[in-house]
Amino acid sequence: MVTGSGYARSLSDNAIAWWTQAQQTGRLADVDQAIGLGRQAIAASGPGEPDYVTFVANVGTYHLTRFGLSGEGTDLDQAIAHLGPGAGVPGPNQVLFRTNLGAASLLRFQLTGQVADLDQAVAQLASVADVPGPNQVTARTNLGAALHHRFELHGRMPDLDAAIAQLGLAMAAAPEYGPAAGNHGTACWSRFERTGDPADLEGAIGSLRKAVTVGPGDPHLATFLSHLGLALQARFERTGVLADLEEAITHHDRAVVAGETQPHGFPARLSNLAWAYLARFERLGRPADLDRAIDAGRRAVAAVGDGPLTAPMINNLAISLQTRFERTGELADLDLAVELKERAVAATPDGSPGKPVWLMNLASAYTMRLERTGHPEDGDRAVEAGRRAVSAMPANHQRRGMALSNLGAALQERYDRTGDLADLEEAVAAKEQAVSVTPEGHPDRPLFLSNLTLAYQERHVRTGSAADLDRAIDAGRAALEAVPGDHADYALYLNNVASAYQSRHTRFGSQADLDLAIEYRERALAATPDDHYRRALYLSNLGSARLSRASRTKSPSDLDAAIDAGRKAVAATPADAPDRWQRLINLAAMYLERFDRTGDGADADLAVHNARQVVDSAPAGHPVHTSGLFRLGAAHLARFRATGALPDVELAIETALRAVAETPEDYPFRASRLYIVVAGYLRRFEAGGGAPDRARVDELVAQVDGVRESLPGDRVMLGWAAGRLLEALGDHETARRLLDTAVRLLPAVASRVTPFADQEDRLGGRIGLVGEAIAAHCALGDAAGALEVAEHSRGILLAAQLDSRTELDAVPPALADRFRHVRDRLNAADLGTDVVDRRRRLWAEYDALVGEIRRLPGLAGFLVPPRWQDLRPADGVVVLLNAGRRGGNAVVVPAGAEPVPVALPELTAAEVEARADELAGAIADPGAFAGELRRQRVVAELLAWLWEAAVGPVLEVVAAPRVWWLPTGGLGMLPLHAAAPADGPGALDRVISSYTPTLRALGHARGRAAAAARHHLTVAMGHTPGLPDLPATVAEARSGHAGTLLTDEQATVDRVLAALPQASWAHFACHAGTNPRTPSEGALHLHDGTLPIARISRLALPTAELAYLSACSTGQIGWRHAEESIHLASAFQLAGFRHVIASLWPLEDRTAAVAAERFYALMPATPSAGQAAVVLHQVVRELREAQPDRPHVWAPLIHGGP
Repeated sequence: MVTGSGYARSLSDNAIAWWTQAQQTGRLADVDQAIGLGRQAIAASGPGEPDYVTFVANVGTYHLTRFGLSGEGTDLDQAIAHLGPGAGVPGPNQVLFRTNLGAASLLRFQLTGQVADLDQAVAQLASVADVPGPNQVTARTNLGAALHHRFELHGRMPDLDAAIAQLGLAMAAAPEYGPAAGNHGTACWSRFERTGDPADLEGAIGSLRKAVTVGPGDPHLATFLSHLGLALQARFERTGVLADLEEAITHHDRAVVAGETQPHGFPARLSNLAWAYLARFERLGRPADLDRAIDAGRRAVAAVGDGPLTAPMINNLAISLQTRFERTGELADLDLAVELKERAVAATPDGSPGKPVWLMNLASAYTMRLERTGHPEDGDRAVEAGRRAVSAMPANHQRRGMALSNLGAALQERYDRTGDLADLEEAVAAKEQAVSVTPEGHPDRPLFLSNLTLAYQERHVRTGSAADLDRAIDAGRAALEAVPGDHADYALYLNNVASAYQSRHTRFGSQADLDLAIEYRERALAATPDDHYRRALYLSNLGSARLSRASRTKSPSDLDAAIDAGRKAVAATPADAPDRWQRLINLAAMYLERFDRTGDGADADLAVHNARQVVDSAPAGHPVHTSGLFRLGAAHLARFRATGALPDVELAIETALRAVAETPEDYPFRASRLYIVVAGYLRRFEAGGGAPDRARVDELVAQVDGVRESLPGDRVMLGWAAGRLLEALGDHETARRLLDTAVRLLPAVASRVTPFADQEDRLGGRIGLVGEAIAAHCALGDAAGALEVAEHSRGILLAAQLDSRTELDAVPPALADRFRHVRDRLNAADLGTDVVDRRRRLWAEYDALVGEIRRLPGLAGFLVPPRWQDLRPADGVVVLLNAGRRGGNAVVVPAGAEPVPVALPELTAAEVEARADELAGAIADPGAFAGELRRQRVVAELLAWLWEAAVGPVLEVVAAPRVWWLPTGGLGMLPLHAAAPADGPGALDRVISSYTPTLRALGHARGRAAAAARHHLTVAMGHTPGLPDLPATVAEARSGHAGTLLTDEQATVDRVLAALPQASWAHFACHAGTNPRTPSEGALHLHDGTLPIARISRLALPTAELAYLSACSTGQIGWRHAEESIHLASAFQLAGFRHVIASLWPLEDRTAAVAAERFYALMPATPSAGQAAVVLHQVVRELREAQPDRPHVWAPLIHGGP
C-alpha cells in the first residue's frame, strides 16, 4: 500500500491501517473504516495531485477485500472502477494495480458470468505475470485461474495448457502458497477430464492435497477441499477404488462446512457433495445417499441463479432425480430431470466444454422418458441431443464413451418403437465405439459392455445373426466380471446378460443357457428392492424364462412360477407405461402354455384378454403392436380348440394376417406369425367353415416359400401346416413340395453346437410330420421319394453319430489325427456353462478339416450322406412302414431292385396311437390277475390288428424269407415281427425279422467286420439297490459262455465301462429305465448308479459283435421322439455292436432267463453272431409254442443288425 502527501496522505495512512487490521480481524466494520478514510483521502486530493491515482486504486483494493468478507457484487463493481485508472497509468505501482484489477475482474466473472470481465482479467494479469517482484506469484496464480475459466467457457485447450503452466510456475516459486497449488490441481483435473491422462489426475490430487493443508482461516480452503473431492471422485470413477470415493465425500463435507461463511462458491460446493453422494449410491445402492444427493443438489440450485456457471449444478441435480426415478418409477422426478437438463443446455453457450456433457445427459433423460411414456417426440429429441453431444465432444474427451453409449441407447429405444433397422445398426456402432474408447479398468466400461449386450441381442432378434448372440454374451459376461456383486448396477448387468443367454436358448435350444438365464434373473430380482422401478421388468423377464423351461420340461412348478411372476410384473407396471404392453404379451403366452396342458378355456380367455389390451392401446406399426396381434391370433386359435366356435378361428386368421402385414419379410419370427394364419385356415376348413379361395391359397404358398430368415423350427412347423392345408384342399403336388421342404429343415432344428440332450429335445414333439411327408409321396405313387424322405428326416441324431464313426484309413495320418482329436472332443461329455461357445469353436474346426479332407484326391465324398440306392439290402428286403392320417403305406425295398409301394388303407396314425397307448397301459397294469388277463387280451388283439392293417398285406408281396422292418412314428413301439391273425399263421411263420431305424444304420452295421474272437462279458444284477430283485439273473448269467462275469456289487459303472472294450459279446441281465421326454437319459441300472444311453453311445468298441440286453424296455421308444429311435438298443449299436437283442417292453424275470439260455444254447460257437436273428426267431417261436395264449411274454423280443 502507498501513501500520498499532506492531509490526504494522512487520511490514506489511516485507511491503510484500518485495512491492515481488517485483514487480521475479518471484520466488515474495519474495512468500512478503511473505505471511508480512503474516500476522504481522494476528496482531499485532486486529479492533478501526484498521489491521486494511488488513493483511488487503494479504495479499489479495500473494496476487493470487502468482497471477500461480504460476497456483495457491488464491492467488485467498486473495486474494478477504482483500480482501473491506476492500472492504466505507468508507474511503480502499476503492476500491483493490474494484479488487483485482474483479480477483481476474475471474481466478478465468477459471480456474474460476464465474459468481458474474464477477458479483462486475462489481459491485466498476463501483462504482469512475467514481471519479477512480490506480486508475481499472485499474478500468475490468478492468471492461471482466469485462463482455466476461459477454457471452461470456450473449450480451447491452449488456454488450459497455459493455465497449468502459469500455475506450475507459481507453485515452483512459492511451494507453500495454497492458492497456487489449489488452482494448479483444479486445472490438472480439468485437463484430465478432457484427455483422460492419468498423469493429470495424479497431478491434480497431489497439488490439491498440498493446498488443503493450509489453516482453517484460509479463504480458499473450501474451494480446494471441494476440488480435491472432485479429483478423488474422478479417480474412483476411473479405478473403482471405494476408498477414494469415501475420502472425496469427507473433503466435500469439509468444503461445505468451511464455506458456509463464504457465499461465493458455496452452491458449487454443495453440488459437488451431492454428486459424490450420488456416486456412492450408484456404487453401494444405499437409499440414504440418494436422498442426501437430491437434498444437497436442491440447496445448491436454490442458492444460485441462471447462467453458464450454474449449468453443472442444475445438471447434477437432474441426474440425481433421474436416478431416483430409476429406483421408484416416480414420473414427476423424471419430468423435472428433463426440465433441469434442458435448462443446463440452454444456459451453456455452444463451444463450452460442458455443453456436450449436458447434451449427453439430456439425451439419457429423453431416452428414459421415451421408455416410460412412449412419446415418440422424446425419441427424436434423445437421438438429436445424443448426436449433438458426440459431434461436439473432442475425440479424446474422457466422457466420449458415455456420450456414445447414451446415443446408442437412444437409437435402440427409438428402434424399439419404430422398427427402423438403420437406428439399430447405428445403435450397435455407437455402443461398440463406447467400449472401444474406454480403457480396461474404467468404472464406466462395465455399463457400456452391458448396454452393448442389449444392442447385440436386439440385432439378433431382428436379423437372426447367431454371431450377435455370442457377442452379446461375451460383452455381458465381461460386464459382470468387471464389477463386484454389491455394485448398484449388478442386478441390471445380470438381467442384460440373462436376456442374451435366453435368446441363445431360443435360437439353439441349450438347456444350460436357459438354466443360467433363470439363475441370473433370479439373482437380479433378489438384489432389487420391492419399490425399485426395474423390479417389474425383472419379474416379467424371470416369468418369461421360467415359461421357456416349463415348455421344455413340462414342469408344473416352473409354469406356476412363470404365471405368478408375470401377473406381479403387470400389476407393478403403471397402466400408461409402454413396457406394460410387452408384459401383457408375456403373460398371455403363459396362459396359452397352461391352456395347452389343461385345455381349460378360462386360460384361453385370459390370453385373449391380455393380448387384446395390447392391440387396442399400442400404436399400429409399433413392433409391440405387431407382437400383440400375433399373440392375440394365437389366443383366438387356442380358444377355438376349446370351444369350436368359428368366430374365434376367424378372428385368429384376421389378427394374424394383420401381424404378418406389419412384419418385415426378413424378420426372424415371421414364420411363427404366418403359421397362425395357415393353421387358422386349416382348422376352419376341418371344422366345416369353408376353404380359402385359390388366390389366397396361392398367396399363402408364396409367403411360405418366401420365408428364409426365420428359425428352422418355426419354418418346419409352418411348412408342415401349409402342407396339411394343401393336402386337405386336394393339391397333393404342392403339399408334397411343402412337406419335403419342412422335413429337409429338420436337421437344422437340432443345432449341433448344443449337447445331445438339447438336440434330442429340439427334434421331439413333431410326431406325424415325417409320416405325412412320406404319405404325400405315396399318394403320388413316388415310392423312391417316400424312401428318400424317410431316410433323411429320421434318425437325424443317429446319422450324426454314424458320421463320427467314419473310418479314416484313406486320410493321411497327420490329418486323420487332427480330425480324430476334434471329433473325440465333440463326442466327449458336455460339462460346464460355456458348452455352446466351446462346441461352436470345435464345429468350426471340424468343418474346416472336412473341407480339407474333401479336397484331397479320391476323398470328395468324405462324410457325404449315402444315397438310399447304395443302402439296399444285399439279401432279403427292407420294409418302410408308415401310418398316415387317412391311411398308411409300406415301401418294400428288395435287394438290388426298385422300391415297391403297398397301400395300407386301414393303417391310420390315430389307430396306431390308440393301440400303442392301450399296449402301454396294459403292460404297466400292476394287477396280478386282472393285469395278466388284460395283457393277454390287448397284445393278442394288437397282433391281429397289425396283421390285418399292415404286416399281412406287406408279406403278400414279399417273397424273401428275411425282412428288416423300418417303422416310422408310433409303429416303432409295436411288435410287427409277431403280427398274426387270431386263427392262423403270422409273421413268425413266414419271415425272420429284424429292425433298423434307417437304411444307413443297417448299412453301417453290415459294413463292420465280424468279430475275430469271442470274448464274453456278462453283467447280472440279482440285487440292485432301490429296485426289485431279479433272482433268475443268476441262472441267466450261467447260460452264457465263459468269460468276464460282473454280478451285483461287482457290477459298478466304472468296471463295466472298463470291461466293454475287451468284450466282443456282452450280456446284460438287469433293470433298465426309460425317460419318454428325454430318451437319452434311459439307462441300465448297475450297482452304484446308471449307465445312460448318452454315455453308451459315445463308446467306440472296435471288436463289438453282439449285445444281449435282457433288461426292461431296451428297445422301447417314446411318442415324442419316435422318429429318432433313441433307446438302449440303438445306443449299443452306435457303440459298435453289430447285433443287438432287446425288448420292446419289460419281460418277466423267469421268461428273460429262459430266452437267454435257449439263445446261447442255439447260437453257433463262433466269434460271429451272424445267426443271431435266426436263433432269436427260433427262441421266440419256442416261447410261443410253450405259452401261445400269453403273447405278451414272447412278442417283445427283437433283433437289430444285419
